[in-house]
Amino acid sequence: MKKIILIMLAAIFVTSTLSSCSSQNSSTVSTDGSTSMEEVIGILGEAFEEKYGISFTYNPTGSGSGIQAVKEGRCDIGLSILPL
Repeated sequence: MKKIILIMLAAIFVTSTLSSCSSQNSSTVSTDGSTSMEEVIGILGEAFEEKYGISFTYNPTGSGSGIQAVKEGRCDIGLSILPL
């Protein structure tokens, strides 16, 4: 049950974050991070591309790598799952 709630919260967060990106003049949104979110992020990314016409990429490298990628400016959004 906790895992389902966590995935739903992550999906809501990513959706709200991605929709705020659409107001910028960018043709690509790049994300990096949690491997456990790969399937969910893939589905959300496809929906985002269809709705906004903006390219979406996801590099599932791990939570720590996603945070580091944002710090270094290699991606727009870093996805990290914290253990409960």
